[in-house]
Amino acid sequence: MEAAIRTAYEIVTGREVRIKKLHVESVIGLEGVKKSLFKNKEYLPDWKFLEGVELKVGVAHGLGNARKIIEEIKKGEEFHFVE
Repeated sequence: MEAAIRTAYEIVTGREVRIKKLHVESVIGLEGVKKSLFKNKEYLPDWKFLEGVELKVGVAHGLGNARKIIEEIKKGEEFHFVE
C-alpha cells in the first residue's frame, strides 16, 4: 500500500516524494483492518479533476480481516484501493 500511495503521488504531482524512507503510519502493520484518507493539494494539469478528492485506502491483514472489509464495502463504505 505504501508503494502504491507513493507512486500515485508522483504520478499526479510530477514530483518525487521528498522523504526517502516514507512510512505511511496509518497503513503499516500486520494486524486488523486499517483505513486512511489522503488529500493532495497540487496536481499536474491532467490530474486537476482530482482536486478536492480524498484518496481512501484500506488494508486488511489475513482472510478474516479481508472478510470484515468486504462486509463494510457491501454495507456502502467506499474505498479507492484495498490491499
